[in-house]
Amino acid sequence: MQIVLNIPPDKDLGMSEFDLKMTIGVALYEKGVMSSGFAAEILGITRADFIRNMGKYGRSILEKTEDEIKQDALVARQAIR
Repeated sequence: MQIVLNIPPDKDLGMSEFDLKMTIGVALYEKGVMSSGFAAEILGITRADFIRNMGKYGRSILEKTEDEIKQDALVARQAIR
């Protein structure tokens, strides 16, 4: 799947393309749609870099609740099937 966003030049989002991708990746990770490893793969960075950079985008992996951690484990198990 490929998603193309056409943002007009006069609509300054105040962030780079990478920042936008990272923001989306963090949001999907938070929703349990993808694991940190899958998000990192899509972004073209390592999982460690994704986790390390999450704080810049409003979230830390260390802030997860028990339910969120269980959801991450479920997503990861489904991904390796």
